[in-house]
Amino acid sequence: MLFNKAIDASPQGTNQEERMTNLINVITKMIYTNVSRGLFERDKAIFSFLIATSIDKNNGSIDLISWGLLLRGSMTISEAAKKKQIPNPMPLNILDDLSFEFLYSAQVNSPDFYGGLTEALSENNKEWLAWATCESPQTAMFPGEWQTKLSEFQRLVLLKAFRPEKIGVSF
Repeated sequence: MLFNKAIDASPQGTNQEERMTNLINVITKMIYTNVSRGLFERDKAIFSFLIATSIDKNNGSIDLISWGLLLRGSMTISEAAKKKQIPNPMPLNILDDLSFEFLYSAQVNSPDFYGGLTEALSENNKEWLAWATCESPQTAMFPGEWQTKLSEFQRLVLLKAFRPEKIGVSF
């Protein structure tokens, strides 16, 4: 019955692709609205996050390595890669060793996106420190090229390492 209502409510479109896009948008909105009615207020944010990230994963906006890093944390790295790891350049009250290892595993497992990250932390320590200690790092510009090099979701992964309380959705 819900799908029939969605089919009737969606605009026809001029071609099949436009019709499918309209159907997907209307069905997604109807499902979200109906499921949200049954959720507690505190659970609506996580449900919204899951819907949005599912859409982004399906259209390729979120890479699976970044998704795994956000949900599970550090990934395994080889012994050879561990030997190349530089010491944590940040004060431990800003970025503890476990969080630094998390960032290094991101760099090793996804060099296309996070390559050079630990070196950037070391070379631009003051900029990273200023960003990490600002009141709202989730809305502040990332230091250097990292604002434009990473997608919004990948910047969320970095935010998890530095300020996990600012992510806004607790898992």
